[in-house]
Amino acid sequence: MKKNKLILFLIIILNSCSTPMVLHLKKNRLLTNQSQILTMKYIEFHYTCYQKGSNFYVKGFAYPRREKLPPWGDTLDELWLGIYLCDKYGKVLAQDINVYSPQKINNKGLFFEFKLEPKDFGAPGPLYITFGYRLKIIGSLKNQPKVFFAIEKAIE
Repeated sequence: MKKNKLILFLIIILNSCSTPMVLHLKKNRLLTNQSQILTMKYIEFHYTCYQKGSNFYVKGFAYPRREKLPPWGDTLDELWLGIYLCDKYGKVLAQDINVYSPQKINNKGLFFEFKLEPKDFGAPGPLYITFGYRLKIIGSLKNQPKVFFAIEKAIE
């Protein structure tokens, strides 16, 4: 058993030298034409994947998790959402990113659409989808100089 863990560890280390890794992020198995939800620390993603040829398209909505955010924060001052297609070892095979303008946080969520163009299908076995984000939240009141910052992303 220890030998298998050592081999897995070495594979991860060797792969991380040449490509981004997302082994540390929550992931869902890639399923096409099915609605899925992935709850990250501060954002919940509701999405569906579609395949056309060798590319994958992912559409959905991202919902900031209000219960995890500071109660004074009402404005997304900075926001980028990213998506990663990875193999079972967390090796990133394709990625895409959307950058959003500052806006008030609401319950409608943020629409996203990504295109994933893998050049490599990684290790044998299923593929996985995960998301990354970088967000900066501020309060709209002028006397509130508070800032909340969170990030979940691939390790380069």
